[in-house]
Amino acid sequence: MNGNRGTLYQREHEKDSASGDYFNNSEFWNFHYAVAAVNDVKAHIDTITSVTGKDKMSYVGYSQGTIMMTSILDQASQEG
Repeated sequence: MNGNRGTLYQREHEKDSASGDYFNNSEFWNFHYAVAAVNDVKAHIDTITSVTGKDKMSYVGYSQGTIMMTSILDQASQEG
């Protein structure tokens, strides 16, 4: 489940591991949906396919989650 950097599972993000201060790291929270699509959603997809060994999955997005997936799918279609 993608939580746009705000779930308990994302507390070990590489930017936060050194400081250990997850919620007070303003740089961590300063992101645009297109950047999050490229970095976060792609990382989620890569992890899911790596762990499950499957090359297909379903995605349900709501609000920002939908725009992020639409953004990465559009980028992928342009890359060929």
